[in-house]
This record gives sequence, C-alpha cells and structure tokens, in this order.
Amino acid sequence: MLPTKMPIPIDLRTTEPLSSSAVPEDEIHDKELRRIPDRIPWVVLLIIIVELGERFTYFGLSGPLQNYIKCVRAHLFSLLFLLFNVISN
Repeated sequence: MLPTKMPIPIDLRTTEPLSSSAVPEDEIHDKELRRIPDRIPWVVLLIIIVELGERFTYFGLSGPLQNYIKCVRAHLFSLLFLLFNVISN
C-alpha cells in the first residue's frame, strides 16, 4: 500500500507559507520517501559483474561463431586432409 501524502499547512489569507507553525519541507519529504540501504549488497555487484561478462562474451564471440558456421566445410575438409596425411604417413 502506498503512503498517503501529508498536507502542507498554508495560510489562505496570504500567499506566504506559515513560518512558525509550518512543518519544514525537508521533514515532509523525508516522511514520503521510502528507505533504502546505504550500500549495494555484494551479491548484487557480483550478479552485475557476471552479467556483464556474459554480455561481452556473447558479443565478442558471435562474429567468429558466425564465420565458423558459414565456413565449416572449408575447415572440415582441411582437417580431414590433415588427418588423412598424418594417418597415411
């Protein structure tokens, strides 16, 4: 459930906010904001590092992998030729 906003006391007879009895604006904003921890947990940092590593690996290897898939026959024939020469000698 979302917190409700606190009303700001305003004197309707003047355009200036009440000075002595008014609640400071900083206190109102402090009560409306939700609390968060001071530090980012180390588990979150570990997840971020691992995900970035996966992303760099994917984008770094996608080009060579596509080249390997397109030219697999040339590599296969050269490998078979090399194996045939090693076995026959």
